[in-house]
Amino acid sequence: MPKPSPVAAYSLPRGVQRDTRKLRAALFDGPHPERVAELTARIEQLEAKLRAIEEHPGIDPAALRAALAHTLLVATAEGYAFAEVDAPPPAPGATVEHEGARYIVWRIGPSPLPDDPRRCAFLVS
Repeated sequence: MPKPSPVAAYSLPRGVQRDTRKLRAALFDGPHPERVAELTARIEQLEAKLRAIEEHPGIDPAALRAALAHTLLVATAEGYAFAEVDAPPPAPGATVEHEGARYIVWRIGPSPLPDDPRRCAFLVS
C-alpha cells in the first residue's frame, strides 16, 4: 500500500502581508492528474474485488461481516460507551480515536451483542 503524501504546515500571522502562493498551491491545487487516475483505478479494482467476495455464494456473510467490521467497548471515567465501526478491528496495543479522545486497544474479544460474529476492541485511556 503506498504511503500517504506528507501534509504541509504553515503559520500565517494576522495582519502581515506574505507571499501565499505556496500555501494556496498546497491547499487548492489537487494531486497530479496521473496520480489521481492511478488512485481512481486502484479504488475501482479494490471495489470490484470486494463486490466479488460479497456476492460469492460460498462465502459466509457472517464471517465476512466479522472480518470487515467490529464493535468498540470504551472504558471512561464516566462509565462505558459502545460503538459499531465499519472497519476491521485494530490490533491490541494500537492507539485509536473515538469521539475526539485517544484510547489504547487493551484487547480484542467477542462482541458483547448476542449472536454478533464481529470482534470487539476493548479500549482504555
